[in-house]
Amino acid sequence: MTLKSSRSSEQMKEVMMDPNVTSGPDPVYEVFNELGNPMWENQTVIYPRKLGQEFPKTYGHYHGTAINETYTVISGTGVMVLQNRDLTKILFVSAQPGDQIIITPKWGHSWSNIGSEPLVTRDDWRSGHQDSDYEFQKAHHGMAYYLIEENGEIKAVPNPNYQNLPAPIWLTAAEFSNQKAVNL
Repeated sequence: MTLKSSRSSEQMKEVMMDPNVTSGPDPVYEVFNELGNPMWENQTVIYPRKLGQEFPKTYGHYHGTAINETYTVISGTGVMVLQNRDLTKILFVSAQPGDQIIITPKWGHSWSNIGSEPLVTRDDWRSGHQDSDYEFQKAHHGMAYYLIEENGEIKAVPNPNYQNLPAPIWLTAAEFSNQKAVNL
């Protein structure tokens, strides 16, 4: 396994709810490849320890190609934040070890680690990423909602850089998979 990329807390400031936070994991997450498993291309490890109130997360992106991406959770507990390109649907898909989530190209996505141990996922994305995959999230300072902990509860906070957001829909990974059959 080889370290492919890493995002420090400094690099994550441009997509955080509070870019002035000085506490949290560093790096926030790392991506490894050369896993020795032909099914999976990448392994992402998102470290625990909140960035202020916000759960640690991946940067978030859309894909520039028409290829699906499959994720599986290896360990930890996470929420995948999904938003379609026209921002008419925002989904929070909770996942735990063994859950698989298939992402179609219409969904921008980001993982948040909501647990106390590293969130480890594997994916089959072999097409690489372009800087343009991250431009929308960078321009809007993150996904449409931030996930925080407030009074021991997970709460979705609207990102003020978006307008007229729909209420998020919370699903389990199994519910999301079933919804795909009806073209969610």
